Amino acid sequence: MNLPSLFRTPAIFAQFPGIIAAESTRHGGISPAPFASLNLGLNTADAPENVTENRCRSFAALGPGCTESQVASSFQLWVCECAISY
Repeated sequence: MNLPSLFRTPAIFAQFPGIIAAESTRHGGISPAPFASLNLGLNTADAPENVTENRCRSFAALGPGCTESQVASSFQLWVCECAISY
């Protein structure tokens, strides 16, 4: 069986061979709906044990020995506002 990748690598990072850059595809996780897959968010209503397992899977996919302390991640904020600057 061919499983989808847990992450994709943005092409812009190809020029930095010492860096592993990855964007989650959300495939391969255990979180149920409404997250429905590889939810990596620590600040969500998903069960903490689901997020922990998803993060372990994600880090393992990045390479042997990859741990949370070696990963830099972003914090997304979803709002219904728009700022326009002139």
